[in-house]
Amino acid sequence: FGLSLPDSGSIKYFGKEGLTNEAKSKIGFLPERPYFYEYLTGREFLRFYGKLSVKDPSFDLEKRIQQLLERVTLTHAGDRPLRSYSKGMLQRVGIAQSLIHKPEFVILDEPQTGLDPDGRQAVREIIKETADEGTAVFFSSHLLPDAEQLCKNLVILKQGTLVYSGATQDLLGKVASGYRLTTSQGAQLKTQDFASQLEIQRAIDEARKSGSEIHEVRPLRRDSRSSSAAPHPRGSVRQNRF
Repeated sequence: FGLSLPDSGSIKYFGKEGLTNEAKSKIGFLPERPYFYEYLTGREFLRFYGKLSVKDPSFDLEKRIQQLLERVTLTHAGDRPLRSYSKGMLQRVGIAQSLIHKPEFVILDEPQTGLDPDGRQAVREIIKETADEGTAVFFSSHLLPDAEQLCKNLVILKQGTLVYSGATQDLLGKVASGYRLTTSQGAQLKTQDFASQLEIQRAIDEARKSGSEIHEVRPLRRDSRSSSAAPHPRGSVRQNRF
């Protein structure tokens, strides 16, 4: 964004060198620690950034604001001041801000950090819906399970050094021997292991149809000491690499 100069290398935006005003108009951004004007309502907040971002006089900003409030499930709170929002609500309205001008490319910095499980699930759904609409979504995260569920491609860094760049499924194929699905219906928690991606996808579809809540989907790593699958331990290199 031109806020700091690179020591080396170059970046192309939409196939062209340099960050032009045209390129900026196609990019949406949410920093890790956004600043919110807490005296504004959610609707006023989106209107403020919309007027800064949208230059086309024919753009229906009020319609776009309503669409985004619905997408991030904040229609009930659109006219409340931001100071009354929870952390998860602020994160969702922040994502809506990054989408206000219908960008082609969205950058989200740690969008799920610090959120409770429900908040993380809500943000995952917003990211998925945005990508399904054809918008390219680029986000950083230390929560690798979330990246595994959402990303077609991964770039993994360890202490500033690139250790992997490629398709998510190619990486999982190298390290995973199966998948573990955790669901619940009511107070009953259920965990199942599956040998292939096809099997677990079918199980996920069945769980959704039955009304079960999906808590976690994660790969099982190959254990060199045993032929059986073992879950990744907390704090393993696998999570620290991202």
